[in-house]
Amino acid sequence: MRLLILVFLLAPSILIYSQDISYSQYKKEISEESIRNLANGALLVRLITRQKSIEKLNEFGRTADAEKLQKDVDYKNQKIREAFAEEYDFSPVYFFDANYAIDIRSGELDSVVFLNSEGERANLELEKFLIAAFSTTQPDTAAFFRGYRQVVTDKGVEQKSTYYSEKNMGLPALIIYSPELIQLTDPFPYYVRTFESLPVKRSIPKTVRKMNNKLHYYYSQNKYR
Repeated sequence: MRLLILVFLLAPSILIYSQDISYSQYKKEISEESIRNLANGALLVRLITRQKSIEKLNEFGRTADAEKLQKDVDYKNQKIREAFAEEYDFSPVYFFDANYAIDIRSGELDSVVFLNSEGERANLELEKFLIAAFSTTQPDTAAFFRGYRQVVTDKGVEQKSTYYSEKNMGLPALIIYSPELIQLTDPFPYYVRTFESLPVKRSIPKTVRKMNNKLHYYYSQNKYR
């Protein structure tokens, strides 16, 4: 379903000229349009807030823990801004707090406070952009739908949807999303792993550098199509 929504939002022309286009062709068309939009637009990077956790800590009187968590968040956001300033040159890049995600998803960009790499407020007029965030990859259920099976539940025998497992599901990574905050899919280079769950992690600068290189390479292969 994620990909079907993404196709409708990003590439309505595809639906117009062909009703018989294959799934792989859908993904190819969307990916090529996305990389061109990014090259001619900007990348908006979602920063971390942990606001609910901080509020809960304060609520329970754990102010020292709340202050420590806020310092950790501020430090990581500073590292993210610095990494993009030093390692990313594929497009202009700006930053926003996660609290503004709903406004961006609904297209209400005038309500969003965007920051530059120095953390200063930036006034933007954006037409084309993609979004990046350090998060966890999600499955593309449109690609991995297997079918239905009957299972016994408290309500009797019910029909349940089943899916193939996806090798890229649930990986800590730097991920690129559509303007509607829908995770992109291959062949677009939509993620770079951070290996946070492993003993040896990939640093934020190295992760951003690898993403930048992947975007440049993919664009070089598709900019004239």
